[in-house]
Amino acid sequence: EDKKARLLVAFQRFIRIMSSMFNPLVMFFDDLQWADSNSLELIRSTCQLKNKNLMLIGSYRSNEVYSHHAVAKMVDELRVLSEKDQHLNLNEIQVNNLGIAEVNEYLMDLLSVTKKDDTLSLAKLCYKKTSGNPFFLKTFLTMLNEVNLMDCNEGQWSWDIASIEKSSLSAKNVSDFIKDRMRRSSKGDIVDLLLYSACLGNTFEKKYLYMIWETAKKQIPLQHVLDESVQQLFIEPVGSSQYRYSHSAVKEAAISLIS
Repeated sequence: EDKKARLLVAFQRFIRIMSSMFNPLVMFFDDLQWADSNSLELIRSTCQLKNKNLMLIGSYRSNEVYSHHAVAKMVDELRVLSEKDQHLNLNEIQVNNLGIAEVNEYLMDLLSVTKKDDTLSLAKLCYKKTSGNPFFLKTFLTMLNEVNLMDCNEGQWSWDIASIEKSSLSAKNVSDFIKDRMRRSSKGDIVDLLLYSACLGNTFEKKYLYMIWETAKKQIPLQHVLDESVQQLFIEPVGSSQYRYSHSAVKEAAISLIS
């Protein structure tokens, strides 16, 4: 407890110094639904510094945070404090999925199309398959490109809605597409990597993966498979030696492949 208290004091001093140098000082904390209790306590204490030059931004997936979740409890506490303390201004913003119009705008920008009607039918199909989830949308479009259902020729993109609908009849949702992409990847090495990672938690150390990789006597170097997994948007690096799933749906898809 003494070490924790000293750490909190040291961090608060650090914040005061940095906020005096950078005005305002903005700190962004992503994926709070995966944060441990000590990290949340650090954020909670920082919110109470009464520092007008400091802005903290936190994001979390509301579908993974329920009333008993540590993040929900922290937000409830900060909400009560903000009503009593004028130095603490709490703003909550609900970010919803994209609508068909927003999906169409995304496609127009991505495919360099100027007329809305040219991509509207594709936008409606993408929305039907992804419910407007940005990560799912990107995954779905990546899959269409990988299986040659979308093609770019001399800077012009082309696609056939009937072919896309026919090929995707067996896949009910993006989770199915993610599993299909996993099965097609790197002769199964990416699948094995994702399965091993699923057993290590949401965030996993490369050194532990290396130990498992060596035990499994894999021929392809681990770093090569890690890099390819990052490129295919299955995982993302956290610092120099850690990785995490790019989305909870990727982990769920990997776990579902465990037989």
